[in-house]
Amino acid sequence: MKRSIIYAGTSIDQKDAKEIFDTEYRAPIKRGDLYELIRLIKEGEHDFVHVIGIIDGAFFDRAAVAHKEIMATMDMGIKVVGGCSMGALRAFELADFGMMGVGDIYHWFKTGELVADDELAVTYDPQTLRPLSEPLVNIRETFKAALLRGVVTEEEYGKLLDVAVAIFYPERTYKNIMNHVEEQDILSNKALGELRSFIMHSAVDIKRDDAVRVIKKVAEMCM
Repeated sequence: MKRSIIYAGTSIDQKDAKEIFDTEYRAPIKRGDLYELIRLIKEGEHDFVHVIGIIDGAFFDRAAVAHKEIMATMDMGIKVVGGCSMGALRAFELADFGMMGVGDIYHWFKTGELVADDELAVTYDPQTLRPLSEPLVNIRETFKAALLRGVVTEEEYGKLLDVAVAIFYPERTYKNIMNHVEEQDILSNKALGELRSFIMHSAVDIKRDDAVRVIKKVAEMCM
């Protein structure tokens, strides 16, 4: 089997990821990580890596992985596939240069349905990689599901999204959103209770779904 590395941890727990495909998992990618890997491979200090999967990565608080280092990695003959979060964004930006993208989020960037990095950003515990906020793309899909289920109206859906978008990403949690919704009297008490229950039991995690797709694609490419 070909050797691979996957950068993940906030969109999917690495232990869960290993149950899908047992390969080397590293913390969310940041600028310089791939240049360092290239250096080690060229100096014979690291085995050649055939496939790299990028799921999670640094966004605002640290320098994000550079386009040029991904391109330099591909120039070595290493396949790079991305989706879900930083991987989806870079795959969209580098599709013409050979980076492969998978998943709904990648597709939404490609079609223009998503345009902002802010849709994907979360803050997380640096030790455990556990997310401490909710990505806007998950919130959007959860409220859309609530609309389709009849929990909220079209007008209420729009107002809910406005509230979520207005909150700075490190503070963007369902609890904070619902507190703002209650303060602004956007929903009736009945609808507020129903939406809270819907979020508790049926919240959509599209980022995790796409993370699984990336892992499965890397596994397929390693066969």
